[in-house]
Amino acid sequence: MFPASDNDVPEILVVDDTPADCHFMAAILTAQGYRVRIVHNGGKALEEVDAHAPDLILLDINMPDMDGFELCRRLKQSLQHASIPVIFISAYDDTDMKVSAFNCGGIDYVTKPLRVAELK
Repeated sequence: MFPASDNDVPEILVVDDTPADCHFMAAILTAQGYRVRIVHNGGKALEEVDAHAPDLILLDINMPDMDGFELCRRLKQSLQHASIPVIFISAYDDTDMKVSAFNCGGIDYVTKPLRVAELK
C-alpha cells in the first residue's frame, strides 16, 4: 500500500503518441495507486522530466519529432535524469528492436497490445 501523501505516491510518465494506449495505461496504473502523467512526443517528455522527474517512464518507440531510442539516450546522458528507469512499450516484437532498447538504457521491453497483468 502507498503512503497517504501524494508526494510519496510513485509517479509514472507515459510517453506514447497513441491516445488509446495512453488512456488504457493510465486507467490501469491509476487503479493500482500510481500517479500518471501523459505526453505524446519526445520533446514534451523532456520538458515534463525537467519540470518534475517521474519515478518511472513508459516509453513508446515510434513517435513524432523524436523516437523513443533518442529520448532514452538523452535522458541517460543527463546526470540529473540518468537514474530514471525506462520501460519500452512497443508494437515491434523483433530482437533487434529489443536489443536497441536495452543498449540505449531501457530496463525492460513490453510488446503491444498490452495486457492488464503486464502493467501491475
